[in-house]
Amino acid sequence: MSQRKGFTLVETLMVVVILGALVLIAYPKVSAGMLQSNLRSSRTTTANMLAKARIAAMQSNRSTWIKFQGNRVWVIARPRRKPPLTEQVDTIGAVQDLMALYGSTVSFPGDSIQYDPRGWASGFATDSVVTISHGGKYQDIMLDGLGRVRK
Repeated sequence: MSQRKGFTLVETLMVVVILGALVLIAYPKVSAGMLQSNLRSSRTTTANMLAKARIAAMQSNRSTWIKFQGNRVWVIARPRRKPPLTEQVDTIGAVQDLMALYGSTVSFPGDSIQYDPRGWASGFATDSVVTISHGGKYQDIMLDGLGRVRK
């Protein structure tokens, strides 16, 4: 009897079918995990931007704003201190596009939150909520009366 080398076609097809079944079983869990991870990342990015606006106001002793425009979030400060001085505001950090980065949408009742040099916020209702949504799920960022992230 000669020794065979390799696998038969039937053996190879059995492995392919088993791997396909495992992928079909695992796909819903993996996609749900990715969705939850993207949602959590969007929430963390937005909460960090809120903290950045508050800290920048206190450190630089000037007014800062966190701006919400569509799914983009960024922090600006006035008066401008960096050249060119022809512009009205300094942008603190990068503009974060949550749709491009994570596929998430952000909603807030207003278009911005202003922080004064003491770190106190204005321009929103007390106990406001920033809502981040993605794939039918959502997470809220709750702000207290001073503009601090509460939850």
